[in-house]
Amino acid sequence: MKTDDTSLPGSGVGGSSLESKIAVLLGLLALAYGATVVVDVVVGLREERSLARLATVAVPSALDSEAAVFAYEAAVKAHEDAMLTGDNTPLETMRAQLQRTLELFAGIEQRGTARAELTAARGAVKAYAEHASPVFDLVAAKGLGDADVQAALTDLRQRTENGRQAVSAASKAHTEALHEILRDNERAAQRQRQATLGLFVGVLAVGAVGARWMVRRTIVRPLLHVSADVGAGAEAVSAAAGQLNDASQALAQGSSESAASLERSAAALEEMNSITRNNATHAQRAKELAGRARGAADAGASRMEELSTAMSAIKSSSHEVAEIMKTIDEIAFQTNILALNAAIEAARAGEAGLGFSVVADEVRNLAQRSAEAARQTSSKLEQSRERSEQGARLNTAVAEHLSDINARVREVDELVAQIAGASHELEQGIGQVSKSVAELDQLTQKNAALAEETSAAAGELGGHTSRLHGAVGSLEGLARGKHAANEKAVRRSEDPIEARNESLASSAVHDRHVAATAAHG
Repeated sequence: MKTDDTSLPGSGVGGSSLESKIAVLLGLLALAYGATVVVDVVVGLREERSLARLATVAVPSALDSEAAVFAYEAAVKAHEDAMLTGDNTPLETMRAQLQRTLELFAGIEQRGTARAELTAARGAVKAYAEHASPVFDLVAAKGLGDADVQAALTDLRQRTENGRQAVSAASKAHTEALHEILRDNERAAQRQRQATLGLFVGVLAVGAVGARWMVRRTIVRPLLHVSADVGAGAEAVSAAAGQLNDASQALAQGSSESAASLERSAAALEEMNSITRNNATHAQRAKELAGRARGAADAGASRMEELSTAMSAIKSSSHEVAEIMKTIDEIAFQTNILALNAAIEAARAGEAGLGFSVVADEVRNLAQRSAEAARQTSSKLEQSRERSEQGARLNTAVAEHLSDINARVREVDELVAQIAGASHELEQGIGQVSKSVAELDQLTQKNAALAEETSAAAGELGGHTSRLHGAVGSLEGLARGKHAANEKAVRRSEDPIEARNESLASSAVHDRHVAATAAHG
């Protein structure tokens, strides 16, 4: 004898239980969100290391190259002062400034950021240092009128200009390298923001669609089929058991189904409570990681403030040097006026003042050359000041980008804190639901004790309960795995008598289980 096929389409995925399906769904969502948090933290740490290298390597190299320009110009100025006054005391200042220039170049090389222009600049500075002091000694020994002296002065002026151009070229190369690094960091930060936003939106969309599909396929649809079969079986039982009191029938059926449903609900709630606790723990861990990232971003912002202070100090020094060069220009102008007056007085003195007139002309020539050198130096210093201001503006831009990154890290920290709070509230809510289910289970057990009085009449309903047993088997397959329930249904379909006896035995065992549970409660 064959019975109706009670297997349900879509009643499960691979025979998995209801608890397993819910656990897989929550696990996938938590894993996807955790992946987005980890990717964001890793990329943030990578940007922090890039900014740290910028602050400790590229920016100091650019600043040292600018300082080298100032030191070289100061050395040239000290030599020119010595030549004007005939005093060798400024030569010590010249040597010290040249030594500082070479030390700055060495520092740039030690950081590993030296450009090709740096080698040429070092050679030009050393060439100037080797010829500056001998030229001063030659002028002191032979005077300016000697042909060898004039040739040496011409060669020294050429070496001075070569050194100035080489040092300026090296400074420009390192400044441009810093600008390129800043542009690369800005592009990388923009790509990171776009990638993080795209990843978050993608994970959110996929999670929402996947959750809807899984719930509909593995829970809603099987429950609809089971509900339909249970309803049909209940109608058959109601038609066959017309002699029984309607209230007793409803009580017996409701008690048996409610007891099993509450047991499964209690187990599912316990599993969900465990998953929620784990989720709360992971959320707390994510909050700690976000806090560390926020602390790292704050440290980077602090270093950028220190760098801004240093740039402001350099800018102030440039202004002070410009004022000094203006004073030197005024002194040269006054010296020129004095030399002109001396020439006039010598002309009045006639032949007796002829030698003094020659000296006055030479002093006036030196004053004019000093004024020209002062104007050239002022022009170079003005260019250096403009570059320092440009470096300050770039430093401000870096500080703004770092502040933006810090704000994004703070937003991630606040979002993780909200998730941790929501997980805690969810854990408390599930605990309250579990308590309510326990109370409802006690009431159901009392109803089951009353339903024992109607268990004898259930033996007459064996012929009409096959479909109801099939629906219950499908429900068990949904909750525990459908393979065992299907095998049990096949064995029952092969022997009608055994099926009827098994139905009666199952009813009796269920009644004894309910009674024992009620007594234990």
